[in-house]
Amino acid sequence: EASQEVRSAINAVDPAVALRVVRSLESSAGFAYHPGIIFSELSKVAGTHLGNGLESRVAAWVSHTSLHPEAQQRLQSLLLGQRAEEIEHVLEMSRDPNMWAELHSKADPSAWVLGHVRKFRRKQTNKDVEEFCRRFGFDPETQEELLELNPERARRLMRRWTPSARTSRERLQDEFRVLLSQATKQLRVAKSESWQHRADAVASHFHIMKEWSDSEAADDDEEAEPRDR
Repeated sequence: EASQEVRSAINAVDPAVALRVVRSLESSAGFAYHPGIIFSELSKVAGTHLGNGLESRVAAWVSHTSLHPEAQQRLQSLLLGQRAEEIEHVLEMSRDPNMWAELHSKADPSAWVLGHVRKFRRKQTNKDVEEFCRRFGFDPETQEELLELNPERARRLMRRWTPSARTSRERLQDEFRVLLSQATKQLRVAKSESWQHRADAVASHFHIMKEWSDSEAADDDEEAEPRDR
């Protein structure tokens, strides 16, 4: 079973890259979810989809961070697993001198960089959703539902839009809205279950604390009672 560290590494990269790595490794004899192997393979596979010397630029940028070698390896694996435009965004961020000081102040530099990548991804996806809805004549409600999804889910859904001369736009829009409705329903159910789980955990904690408090109060009352002589 994959550890939290490995799951975080896989979830941090582009889904297509992560899938290629996991499928390749799981087909190997004696495979185990070892963090070092995962990080190494993510770097190898991720770099193959990058052009214009981007992989070597990432390596040079990571080396310039002067982080601990292990932290550099994680950061490089993380960056190489992102889309080219997202990598360029991170490299562009380094033009700000304050960025380096902030990077070194973080306990987990890779997580900090990933946070910026996700913000950028959300911003770009929002633009793509707006353009998609404008181009294919979707109403504001459809746009809002698309924006409610996480960026990867929204992108996958938009890629399923396949205009055809044999099918009217109205029918294609109806079919797309059905898929979108299913996706948003699944998302809301997952969120509701997550919040319910948290609420149950809080209620359980409150119940335990209340019992503990009541028990202490009872002990105090017993100590306060006058003893028979």
